[in-house]
Amino acid sequence: MTFAALGMAALLAAGSGQAAGHEEAVRLLNLMKAANASIVDLKCTFRFQVTKNGKEFPRHHTVLRLRSEPETIHMAFVEPYEGRKVLYVKGQNGGKLKVRPGGLWKFLVVSLDPEGERAMKGALDPFPAQGFSIIVRKAEEVLESVQGRGDCLVSVDWSVEGEGRTCAKLRIAGPGVGELTLLVDQTTYFPYRIIKRNGSDGATYVYEDVQLNPGMKDSEFTVSAKH
Repeated sequence: MTFAALGMAALLAAGSGQAAGHEEAVRLLNLMKAANASIVDLKCTFRFQVTKNGKEFPRHHTVLRLRSEPETIHMAFVEPYEGRKVLYVKGQNGGKLKVRPGGLWKFLVVSLDPEGERAMKGALDPFPAQGFSIIVRKAEEVLESVQGRGDCLVSVDWSVEGEGRTCAKLRIAGPGVGELTLLVDQTTYFPYRIIKRNGSDGATYVYEDVQLNPGMKDSEFTVSAKH
């Protein structure tokens, strides 16, 4: 659907329909925030694929570990770049990432600006954006930016069945914001699929085999070549 057609659809749904969509989106995001408050740590398989400036980058398969206090994000790459590890701890390392490249450079650790050119190559979102609280906050920002606009669409479907679960589907779309879709598991209120599209840019993030509060050790949040 073109944005012109999308805008017409939104105008036709204006009034109570659009208000309900916005209100339901706020309700879903509040449920996600409440769920986040109970998360101490999390481990899952994380797959993502990015298209940037019209160029499609390889699909990635990683193991993602999150910790709430201090806010910590650890990613171990399985494919491609097997052996690569990336660590971000809020308030540490001068706000930079610690990166062990893997491969021939597996004994090297470098620090990178998470929003710098090297770290953002082939990425739409900075590395810290994979934190659950940031996912929710960014969705709230997009929702707030389209509030009251007749050329944008906000919808929530609470009865989507897929991959053996019942989920809620939040979709926000319109000029300037592109399209954001979150598929949220209604058991955990954790998103298991996020889709972003905006012009020639796009990204799909998939969270699988999510383990909530597994009680991970500090040794699992390291870029050491031994773990």
